[in-house]
Parts: sequence; structure tokens; C-alpha cells
Amino acid sequence: MGLSAYEAFVLVIEQGSVSAAARVLGVPRPTVSRRLARLEQRLGERLFRRGARKVIVTRAGQELYQRVRTPLGQLAAAEREIIDRSNAPRGLLKVAIPPLLAIPLAPMLLEFQQRYPQVALEVFTETRFVELTAEGFDVALRGGVLRNPDLVQRRLLTMRAGLYASPEYLAARGEPRELVKLPMHVLLRSCSARDEPRVWWPLRDGGRVPVEGSFVTNDRALLRAACTGGHGIALLAAVPPLDPRLIQVLPEVAAQFGLHVVYPERSLLPPRSRAFIDMVVAFFERWDG
Repeated sequence: MGLSAYEAFVLVIEQGSVSAAARVLGVPRPTVSRRLARLEQRLGERLFRRGARKVIVTRAGQELYQRVRTPLGQLAAAEREIIDRSNAPRGLLKVAIPPLLAIPLAPMLLEFQQRYPQVALEVFTETRFVELTAEGFDVALRGGVLRNPDLVQRRLLTMRAGLYASPEYLAARGEPRELVKLPMHVLLRSCSARDEPRVWWPLRDGGRVPVEGSFVTNDRALLRAACTGGHGIALLAAVPPLDPRLIQVLPEVAAQFGLHVVYPERSLLPPRSRAFIDMVVAFFERWDG
């Protein structure tokens, strides 16, 4: 029994019908039906019950699908990667980066585009952690702690964050000298990777200080603008372009977090992904931000 029958079987389940599977395979509908019939005959089991509008998977079909979908996917990925490896970087490359790094990374992204004109580069600024495989992303840059075992992560650098306020705000409201004074100030809050308002700020010693405030945003650029404009105190990453006029307060409120380049775990990466990762690593090796 050739692989074509199993490929047709998996596609019928994933596409929901024989007709849809035939369109994906680029073959006539009767061809797919014959492949399924031969497979059922060989196994001696019904894999589908034909409904009025769609096929219904039997218990035997469900068990077979669970066993064969991963090996078939790995085989298809291996074929694509071998083809990609033999060619120069080309095709679509979809990348997610934190909005905070959009401006610093702009020269590198443009250099990549010029160096590899056959790569269609799509860059999305995302505050949340995108689902790389499910959402079609090839590479992402992420800060913080990463726990997804299905992703390869490569640490780029350690970033620092602290509390900042503008001279105008401190002149009007005074500078907090103790943590207990924080509730008397206007606190500008960001969001977590799940887009939930932060309710605490980290302390250098590993503790936390609870925070409240009526201003919350998941946009780091807007948070910086509000802080620079004298509207309150914010926890900001020390990443250029950070306004040099901003003054750090309460140094015990501080954090360090790793910045990583992450990508789906696979033994062979397409040349476009490898080229992008190599350029990102080289960029941050020279980073002086």
C-alpha cells in the first residue's frame, strides 16, 4: 500500500470531505474515493461512514488517524526542508517582534530585505506571544520566561527595566523615596503577555509590589509617551530610544529578562529562516542599547 492512500485518508479527515481532499491533492474526486476503498479493503475495517454532506470517521478511522498523521507530517516537512535547503533563501518569511524593538530593528530588517530579495518578509509587532505553528509564523522575538517545549529558543541578550518618570511629573508630584509612597502617585501600567493589566511590579530582590492605576495599555510606545509626557510613573525597559530626560526612581523596583529568538523545533530549517536567525543573532552581538 503506497503512501498516497494514507495521504488521501488524512486529508479527508482534516478537510472534512472527499471533494475538499481531492482539491488539495489536485486529483479527481473518484481517485480519492478509490484510494480510500483500497485502504479499507487492505485493513478490513470501515474508516468512514458516508453522510449526506460530509464523511463521518469511525472508531477505527480515528485510531488510524492518530497513528499516521504525525509520521506523514514529518515526511512532508522533511521533503520541504530538503528542497528549501538546496536553494537560496526564498519564499514567505513571517516574523513576530515586540513593538518596543520595531525602531531599533528597522535597519536590520531592511538590510535583510535587500540582501535576500527573493524572500517576502512579513513583520508583525505583537505584544502577546503568538502561536507560531498555528498562526503561520516562522520566527519570533520574545522577552521573558519561555516554557514551550515545542519551540527552540536562543538567548540574544539580557534586558533591564526600571521605574521612570519625567522631570515635569516629579516637579509637580514629588519623587517617591519609599515603596509605601507609590500608591500616592499616578502609576502607568502595561499588560502581560496575555494582555492582562499588570497588578504588580517586580523588585530587585525577587519580591513584588502591588500596583493600581487608571491608565493601562498593551502598547509599550504609548506607555513611554505617557511617561515622557509627564502623566505618571511607569516600569520601562531600558531600550533605545528611551528619552534621556526621564529619571529613574525607586531603583529597588527593577527587573531583568532575557530576549530570545524562537522558532518551531525541527532538525532542518528553511534557508530563509536560518538566514534571518543568523542576522538577528549577529545584530544583537553588536547591540549596545
